[in-house]
Amino acid sequence: MSAALKDWEDAKTSGQGVLAAISETRVALTHVDSTISSKSSAFAASALGAHCLGSAEGELTHRLAKLSIDLADSHATMRSACTTLRDIATQLDQSSGGERPGSVPHSIARLAEQMCAMFEDQLEAATLILEDAPLCSEPDTLALYSATWLMEPFISEPAIATTLDALGIDGSSAPSGDDVAG
Repeated sequence: MSAALKDWEDAKTSGQGVLAAISETRVALTHVDSTISSKSSAFAASALGAHCLGSAEGELTHRLAKLSIDLADSHATMRSACTTLRDIATQLDQSSGGERPGSVPHSIARLAEQMCAMFEDQLEAATLILEDAPLCSEPDTLALYSATWLMEPFISEPAIATTLDALGIDGSSAPSGDDVAG
């Protein structure tokens, strides 16, 4: 479980950097597009200017495509970590199958299930971000996506700590501090 939580955290950090780069690239691409369409400057109206701006637009579009792939890689790692957490929760549930509700094994299985559900909800938010961020040109929306990715509003740090403590796992690899909204 600790390895899955660390993988999640590493992917989250990587994805955060990619989202920042997507935002910067989108701003630059918007600027180039508006310069091309306005042709208000003598440079933009010249053949050399049009070529340079077209080349810059192509490079930025290529960079955006690569960043989309990088974000998809981070998302795939998060999905894999979530699958591992789901498998662990399922194993705990099966091992507590004969226990009465409220018993320690049953309670631990419920905690693991709740923790897994939080990560699945956050993964769903990450999926929506993955689908729209590379296409989005609104700086405010990109900032919201970045904040959602970083703050993980569906994940509760106290719930993770309680689950890890119940399982006797050191929570040092779990999300912590300002990285998780409570």
